[in-house]
Amino acid sequence: KALALAILLGQTEYLGSELKTQFAHAGALHILALSGLHVGLVVLLLQYLLRPIKYLVHGNIIRATILLFLLWGYALICGLSPSITRAVCMFSIWQLGQVIGRPISGANSMLLTYLILLWWSPFWLFSVGFQLSFAAVMALTYIPAQMLKIWWPKHKIVRYVLQLNTLGFAAQIGVGPLSVFYFHQFPLLFWLS
Repeated sequence: KALALAILLGQTEYLGSELKTQFAHAGALHILALSGLHVGLVVLLLQYLLRPIKYLVHGNIIRATILLFLLWGYALICGLSPSITRAVCMFSIWQLGQVIGRPISGANSMLLTYLILLWWSPFWLFSVGFQLSFAAVMALTYIPAQMLKIWWPKHKIVRYVLQLNTLGFAAQIGVGPLSVFYFHQFPLLFWLS
């Protein structure tokens, strides 16, 4: 129950110190920190539950409005941490672009989110969570695209494994310098988790 609360709502106070230490030694402590992964899972669940609404007149707009309202409610329940707020804000920008028929790229969504969040709360610039969140997303936005331009395998399984490893490698490169600076360690198992 404590692990479920930590993963779903970011409430780690009920976890034992031994379990937290095991996550830290495995380089997987980021799984307990709410982020885009959690928002993505909540979005998938809500999209599935709200699927019938899209068949109504103006159903896509109604569905997007309900989805954004529920997603911001989830962010409020989770305490509006920098990483969860970044993820919800990025998704909101992307969703609004879809509704008005002007899709927005991940890089543009990230930059606009960065500006909005710093305008809303300038002190987040000095927040470790904010820095790690944006460093990871920047790396995940730019590095895999560049690496996959170098080699795009034709075999589907090889391509899938390469994409997974590229994402893990990109996240490690993105947050690596900040991990060393703040936590004095560079977990080599990060990309596996």
